[in-house]
Amino acid sequence: MSLLSRPQRTVAVGAAPVFGSPIDITDALITSNGSNVFTGNYENTSYSANNGAAVYVTTTQKVILDGCLFKAQKYCVSSLSNGSNVEVRNSIGVVKNTTQAGQPAHRFLNLGQPASVVCENNTMIGGGILLSGNSTATGRTAVIRYNRMI
Repeated sequence: MSLLSRPQRTVAVGAAPVFGSPIDITDALITSNGSNVFTGNYENTSYSANNGAAVYVTTTQKVILDGCLFKAQKYCVSSLSNGSNVEVRNSIGVVKNTTQAGQPAHRFLNLGQPASVVCENNTMIGGGILLSGNSTATGRTAVIRYNRMI
């Protein structure tokens, strides 16, 4: 496989994905799962619950979201925790885009002051990426590559 090639997701014609509820990834959830890797389909139909995110990360432990399907009113993946460590790869996110005055832009990935972020080989529909705060402080890394925005 070439370094520039990306895995392709295929969905059977007529197959509708089944979404689970939004998820709040905490230290306790990682401990109870015995893993920091999450896969699955997550949807948030609320603008305010779970910060409007399909996946809301409230831990500084490394969180890997691989092969997920997200659907959200506001953010597919969000964390406002200083020092979050989030990796999203091989996933598809659909964000309801708003044109209402006074409403913030909706995003595939919304991180406040992450310590580390990797976002690669994703398809982003209706939203982009925001890394806010002091995201370039010493020791903080961001790898964003091979993504598709529609």
